[in-house]
Amino acid sequence: MSAKTPIVLFGAAGGLGRRVLALLPDDHDVIPVDRALDPPYDLADPIDLCKLAERLPPRVIGINVTGTVSTAVDADTVAASVRNNIQSPGVIVSGLGDRLEHLVHLSSISVYGSQGANPISEVQALRPESVYGISKSAGELLVRALCSSSGCPLTVIRATQLFALASADDALPHLLVRGLGAGETPQLTADPGTRRDYLHVDDAAQLIVRAALAGRAGTFNAGSGGGVLLGELFAAAYEAAGRTPAAPSRTGPETSQWLDIRAAQDTFDWTPTESVVDWVCSAVSAD
Repeated sequence: MSAKTPIVLFGAAGGLGRRVLALLPDDHDVIPVDRALDPPYDLADPIDLCKLAERLPPRVIGINVTGTVSTAVDADTVAASVRNNIQSPGVIVSGLGDRLEHLVHLSSISVYGSQGANPISEVQALRPESVYGISKSAGELLVRALCSSSGCPLTVIRATQLFALASADDALPHLLVRGLGAGETPQLTADPGTRRDYLHVDDAAQLIVRAALAGRAGTFNAGSGGGVLLGELFAAAYEAAGRTPAAPSRTGPETSQWLDIRAAQDTFDWTPTESVVDWVCSAVSAD
């Protein structure tokens, strides 16, 4: 039996990276890479990538889940977004060159912007609006160009907002849990009929691992499959806390957004199993 291609996991020390690492099969050699690991590698630094390349076998499968997740526009955050969402992926692909047998690259729903057509399919145009969305779009385009140049098959996973990990602390589900747990009265600032998409970190990790092992190139959305009405999410959370929800501060038209995930389901035999409503209610009840 021939040895299976080793897997290099970029961003292995992060919340999503740790979940992916735990799911990778034992019959693959796995090389975790991160600034927080020993030895540390700065993935935006070409010198560090050269050092990493020297210790790698001739052919590897790459999984890139690195990135800065923030919509802030202060100078430090913008610089981090450019460095981690654009420069790092570009340096990874250019630095490893023909060693890459296949690359799985994590992108974001934010590359689509606030388009009105739902569910959003992979063929819709990229119209990012936030600094984060623009940086993820630019990183994705750069990786595509470099993979095309080197002949490396590329799988792009455009994930919706993740939850149940530390980097999602500013996301609505986490804010709701934290506020109710502190005895506060979180108020819905969007129309209750607004539908948004949230994906549990474990479901995202499952898809990324399946994509890496399948070796199928293409672009795939990763979301819950239908999203959740924000009014229903708030009502369920308050009920779990034994409280009456505060009245929403806003009503009227609001941009809903959720992803069409049928391509990922069909290609990788993957379906998300963790509900954001169940997670929020469980977390609120535990408090």
